[in-house]
This record gives sequence, structure tokens and C-alpha cells, in this order.
Amino acid sequence: MTHPKTKALIATLGLALGSGHALAQVLPGETGELVQPEPMGGGEKGVTPSQPPAPPVVPAEQRVPRDMQLRGEALQLVRAAARSDRPSFRAQAIEALQLGAGRDADATILRGLRDEEPIVRFAAAMAVGALDLRSAYPDPLLRLANPREDAQVRVGAIYATTVLGDTRLTDELAALTRHTSETVRGSAVLALGLTDAPSAIEVLNGRRGDPSPAVRLQTYEALWRLGDVEARDSLISGMFSLYPDEELFCTLALAANGDRRVIVHIRPKLTSEYSYIALAASRAMGQLGSDEGYGVALQGAKSEDPQDRSLAAFAFGDIGRLDAQPYLGQLMTDADPNVRLAAASAVLKLTQ
Repeated sequence: MTHPKTKALIATLGLALGSGHALAQVLPGETGELVQPEPMGGGEKGVTPSQPPAPPVVPAEQRVPRDMQLRGEALQLVRAAARSDRPSFRAQAIEALQLGAGRDADATILRGLRDEEPIVRFAAAMAVGALDLRSAYPDPLLRLANPREDAQVRVGAIYATTVLGDTRLTDELAALTRHTSETVRGSAVLALGLTDAPSAIEVLNGRRGDPSPAVRLQTYEALWRLGDVEARDSLISGMFSLYPDEELFCTLALAANGDRRVIVHIRPKLTSEYSYIALAASRAMGQLGSDEGYGVALQGAKSEDPQDRSLAAFAFGDIGRLDAQPYLGQLMTDADPNVRLAAASAVLKLTQ
């Protein structure tokens, strides 16, 4: 089942889910394991669950060097995607460059700020902020932050100007969390949480009751990035949602804070009946420094489903084992262009 209010957000986030903005912070005054909330929609108290099946075996890591030829091929593939006639490819390529290309990405990202499609301008503006590209300020960032610009593009532009040190528009970013479009509200709460603005927690707390389930989930992730334990527990509860897309989102979002204690909640998802949730758990475990999901990623890389192969590529990139390079090299020649781009993105991240 797919929750109608969540599917659009999952699609919009794309590569952004768990994309390296995690805050490796320790929550003050807390020690030990986290408490498991009651599952949503079921679960009888006092009943001990059966032992879950073990995830696929994780082979011992092979020590291999970075394959710089493969990295060059990946960079070429992503740069080609950045010039695709498909806006979604251009946007994903910009984020891939942001995450793994370093200064090699600057020219492509700056060009993206002038793209004709709002989704690409938004991705480029978010990348400018993440990479501290000061050559984009004041122009074109302030122009993109203008009220006459597309609302989602404004979110990215105001985020970038804020993290670059110009906080005059931060209150407008807070106002965009109340926009009529749930896509804009979701982007705004994500961006606001990444700014570390003093007012962020207060504003985000006001969005806990958003009418959109997708925006509420995004709000929980943003608050958890900032260390909010109640938001963390809401994400843990969401891992038991009746909707697999919400379960997927919460599994990845739980890793966003970098607190390794949540591994105890993510690990069981490695054996989910839904392959894409198991692969999301593999990726989340990788973001938290564990390769326990490497065997899941190996299986996903051989799946007949291109979505699984893409998710496996992302998982390899976040797990960070260089012995995944041969598998990613194969996926870079996949028949599906989405798989090729995902694999190239992972190679850039793995070999940076």
C-alpha cells in the first residue's frame, strides 16, 4: 500500500534521503539503549515476538584501493545526466555531484541555478548552501529568493543565503513552512532544520500537527536532526506504519541524526518482506557506520527490479566499502538509466 499523501514526498526527496546532512551529535543527558515505542496499529502487550530471521551473510571486507578510473567514468556519467533533457535527472545529478564530486561540481551547480526548471534550480540552491559556494552570492541567490520566484526554489535559495551568513530572509523560510503546497512545506521544514537557525525548533514544533502526513514525517526528521527525542520516537513508531512508503521514509530518517543507538531499531528492517525497505535499512545502517546490510545490498544489486538495483547502489555508497566498486561498475552499465545514475552517484561518494 502507498499512502497517497506520502508517495509524492518520497518521490520528491529522491537522493536527498539520508544524503550526508546527518548531525553526528550526542543527546545530552541520555545514555544506554533507546526505548521501543508501541507499534502503530497493533502489537499485543506481554507477547514475546518470535526470533526474526537473520539478514544475508556479510562477506569479509576486501582491502582494495580507490578505482580512480571508475571514478572518472562515474563523473562523466553524472555530468552527462546534468545535461539531460529530463529535469529530474538534472536535479539528481546536481545532488550526486554535491555529495561526492567536491570542487569539480561547482560549475555544474552554478549552471543549475539558471536552469529553466524549478526542480533543478531548487536542487542547485540546496547544493550551494551545502557546499558553501560563495560565488553564487549575492547573485543569483538573492534573485532566486525573490517572492516572484517559484516557492520551492525560494526555499532552496533562502536556505543557501542563510547558511552563507545572510540571515535577513530566515523568517521568510519559516513562513514557507505554512505554504499551501505540501511539497513546499516539506521542503521548507527540511531546509529550516538544516540551517540551525535559533528559531528552527520553535517553528518546526508548530508543524507537528500539519494536515499532511508527509509533511509531519519530514518535520519529525528535521527535529530529530536537531536532537529532539520526541521526534525520534515518532519516527520509530512510523517504522510500524501500515504504509510501506512511510516505513521506508522513517527507516532512513532515523539515521539522519547520526546517533548509533538507533541501530537497534533499524537492524530488524534488514529482513523486511519488502525488498526496498530492507535496502533502505541497509543504507541507513551504512550511514551509521555499520556494514551489516552489505549482504542485503549484494542481493539487491542482482534483483530484476530496477528500483531495488538503484537502492542497492545507494546502500553501497553509504556503507562505504571499497570492495563494492566492481558491483557498482556493473550497475553503471545497467539498462535502466536511473540505476546507472544511482551507481555513478555511489561511486563518487565512495571514492571521494
